[in-house]
Amino acid sequence: KTYQEEATELLKYLADEHGHVLSAANLGFHYGTSDPQVALRYFQHAAESNHHASMYNAGRILAAEQAPDWVGSLAYLRAAATLHETNPKYAQESITSVAQEAYNMVAQRAADAETTHKETADIFLYGSLQELPSEIESLWKDAIM
Repeated sequence: KTYQEEATELLKYLADEHGHVLSAANLGFHYGTSDPQVALRYFQHAAESNHHASMYNAGRILAAEQAPDWVGSLAYLRAAATLHETNPKYAQESITSVAQEAYNMVAQRAADAETTHKETADIFLYGSLQELPSEIESLWKDAIM
């Protein structure tokens, strides 16, 4: 085995068996161009633990698919764009800035896309970088179910 193959195996073991966040993020970057779906899985895993770059990259991959997942993309990009408010100790200014730009771009693409009524309703929840008050979000979810 090559050094890279051994390193990849070790990272997979740490990420998959032990939930190691930085290993998952590194695997996301490793698979980023060769296998976006595998990269997405690892970025999502790392994003669950507030890994800022992984939030951004998960949102980016979801928006770039053949059939974009606008809701998922906007959810991850909004999380990355607002992490400095919700969990500042994990936020990096440069990623916040890029995530805010990406969020605005993806939101515009989602608005221009042909979506079902359900997708449009789901997108509404992520239609702003501002959090909806929980009672409004709850009413909205009840109304569309």
